[in-house]
Amino acid sequence: MSESKFVVPAEFNVNSVKEFASLNSNCELKVGELYGSINTSSIGSGRKHSDLPSYRSFENFENFVAECSKNNIEFNYTLNSSCCSNNEFTEKGKKQIIEEINKLVGIGIRNFTVALPSLIEIMASEFPDVDVTLSIICGVDSPFKMNFFCQYNNVKSIYIHERVYRNTNLLKEIINIAHKYNKKTGMIINNFCMPECPLRFFHFNFASHAISGTNYIVPEYYWAICALMKIEDKKNLLNSTWVRPEDLAHYIELGISRLKITGRERLAKAANLNKMIEVYNNQKYDGNLIELFMCFAECAHSEIFDMQNNDEIDFYIKSILNGNHECKLGNCNNCTFCKSALNTIKVNEDASSKWTKIFNRVSKIKEYTPE
Repeated sequence: MSESKFVVPAEFNVNSVKEFASLNSNCELKVGELYGSINTSSIGSGRKHSDLPSYRSFENFENFVAECSKNNIEFNYTLNSSCCSNNEFTEKGKKQIIEEINKLVGIGIRNFTVALPSLIEIMASEFPDVDVTLSIICGVDSPFKMNFFCQYNNVKSIYIHERVYRNTNLLKEIINIAHKYNKKTGMIINNFCMPECPLRFFHFNFASHAISGTNYIVPEYYWAICALMKIEDKKNLLNSTWVRPEDLAHYIELGISRLKITGRERLAKAANLNKMIEVYNNQKYDGNLIELFMCFAECAHSEIFDMQNNDEIDFYIKSILNGNHECKLGNCNNCTFCKSALNTIKVNEDASSKWTKIFNRVSKIKEYTPE
C-alpha cells in the first residue's frame, strides 16, 4: 500500500496550495490531498452549504484545481451527501447529477468522496475513469461492511467509522480486508464525535438537506445537543474519537494511509492548517488538545475545556490502544479507570455558562422560528 499522507480541507485559495507544497518539502508526512466542495452544489456534501468556503467564480475554482495538480497535490471533491431526496432515481435528478459531475470532471477532477451506493453506481457507469473515496458517513465498522463496499470496483479508498478507532484488534481486521482488495484505508485524526453518538445519522441527513437552493436558514440543532452532552459529562469529551500526534504511528503501523483532518466549517474561524500539519509531523504536542482538534480555530469547545496532553491522558489512551483496558463508553458500572484522566480536564465555568445558554436555545425547536 502507498505511504501515509494527510488529507486536508481546501480553502480554495491558490496561495494555500503553494504553502502546503512548501511545507511538504520539510515534512516526512506530507499533504497529499485537499478535499472540499463548492457551496453551489445541488447534490450536497457532509456539511451545510452555508458552512462551506465560497469562491469568486468557477474559473477561480478551476485555477485552484490546476494549482493542486501542478504541486502534486490531489484534489478530492466531496459529494458525500447521505441523502439526495431520492432525486438520483428520477430521470431529471439523475441528469442533473451527471451534468454537475461532468462539469467537475471537465476541469480535471478525478477523485470524489461519496456516501450513497446509488451515486457510486451512477459514477461507475457514467464516469469509469473516476475514482471514488468511500465517505466515513457510510459507517464501515465491521468486516461485513468492509467486504460489502470493497465489491465496488471504482471505490479505491475507504474511510473507517470512528467507533472502532480505539478497538485495535477490530480495526486491524477491517484494514486487512481492505488491503486484500487493494483498497486504501483512511481515518479522521481530529474527530470530535462520540463513537456511539445517538444523533450521528440524523446529523448527516440534516447537513445533506441544507444545500444550495434551500430558502431557509437551519440552526445547528444536533451540534448543540452534542455540545451539551460533552458539557454535562466530560466522559463524552474524553471518549470522542480524536487521535493525538503521539498515537499517529500506531495507526500508520496498522495500515491507515489516509490521515484526514476535518474542519471545513472552521476555515472561516481562523483555523491554522499549517500548524496542524507541523504538530502531527512532530508526533508530539504539549498543550490543550481541544485547541489542536479544533484546528486552532475560534471555537466554543476550546473556550470551555482545557484538556492538557499530560501523563494521565497518555496512560488512559495507551492502555486502550494496547488492549489493556476496554472502555464500555458510558456503561461504566463500577469502573473508575478514566477517573484520573477526567480529573485533569479543566472547565472554564464562565465560558461553560455562556455557551450552555446558547446551546440550550439552539437545541429547542419550539423556541426557533425559521427565517
